Amino acid sequence: MVGSVHLQKYLELIYWLKKTNYKGWYSLDIFPYREDEVEAASESIKWLKSIIEEVNSVDDSEIEKIISESDAVKSLSLIRKMLFK
Repeated sequence: MVGSVHLQKYLELIYWLKKTNYKGWYSLDIFPYREDEVEAASESIKWLKSIIEEVNSVDDSEIEKIISESDAVKSLSLIRKMLFK
């Protein structure tokens, strides 16, 4: 499900989609073998919406500064703050 394995990569993906002004569709590529399919899709959509909301809550200049500095500590600090307010 969305974010269950590569949450940080999803945050980064949504950031870059925002930066490139992507206005297209999002899709789910999930295979809920053990979970209820409808619940898995519903929860994935909720996660995706939450990820988008969190990325939009951070000032782009803060993210750009961290990227330009290649600072892993600041990067993880920002991600922690986004996820665990």
